[in-house]
Amino acid sequence: ALYGFTSVMAIGGGDMPVSISFLNSLSGFSTSAAGFMLSNKALVVAGAFVGCSGLILTLVMCMAMNRSITNVLMGDFGEGSKSQQVVKTGDNNDEQGTVQEV
Repeated sequence: ALYGFTSVMAIGGGDMPVSISFLNSLSGFSTSAAGFMLSNKALVVAGAFVGCSGLILTLVMCMAMNRSITNVLMGDFGEGSKSQQVVKTGDNNDEQGTVQEV
């Protein structure tokens, strides 16, 4: 449970449907793997269909947002609040002001 929480902690806003679709595709691939372990052909095929269709949906949604899959899933992890980032110009690294989102 902790691994799942930390993997989706940085995802928010419009990226959430993409991450849900990606996690759904992973559940299909795990179902397919379970079918291999149980030697059940129907489970393998059903899991492959769910996994591939979820992956295709994830990629189409990323293309529609004009973003890469890694940018969506690893997005803003560890960057903190955007309103507190300092704008730096030139090589002398003097603080010129702060960025404020509108």
